[in-house]
Amino acid sequence: MLGLVLVIPSVATAAEEGTRSIAAMLACRATGDDAERLRCFDRAIADVAAARSSGELVTLDRSKVVTAKRKVFGLPAARPGRAATDSSDALAAVQQIDGIVAAVRPAEYGRFLIALTGNGVWKNAEPLGSPPPKGAAIRIVRAGFGGFRATVGKGRPFLIRRVQ
Repeated sequence: MLGLVLVIPSVATAAEEGTRSIAAMLACRATGDDAERLRCFDRAIADVAAARSSGELVTLDRSKVVTAKRKVFGLPAARPGRAATDSSDALAAVQQIDGIVAAVRPAEYGRFLIALTGNGVWKNAEPLGSPPPKGAAIRIVRAGFGGFRATVGKGRPFLIRRVQ
């Protein structure tokens, strides 16, 4: 199981304390004497436990983070900002989703509301000649400038945005 460690600072010193706790634990590996290494790990893990208890250090399961990000993929509030450049966030980034078209309803001006199984409702941003068929595989990827592109089967990609 892969996990992420996220330090949420209530103040800057709290974040530094959580980072120091993890760094101290990792530094224990270099201790040569078994008894001293065990004492080092005991001290370091006590600091980590205290940081978790106080809320200075939060641990997250990467698979749960990715699952949560997939659920909100495409929603305006879920788009990563410029501050989301941490390498641990990049490991859990969702750049595309694959889904199945559950339902299609006509919308205005040759557009369609496309409901996906478990991934919300999307609307094509450019007219399509025909609606995507129910049950078709669809892939939605992040495009430039905060947009999204969808491809149904082996068809041509088209701009799309999430509405629900």
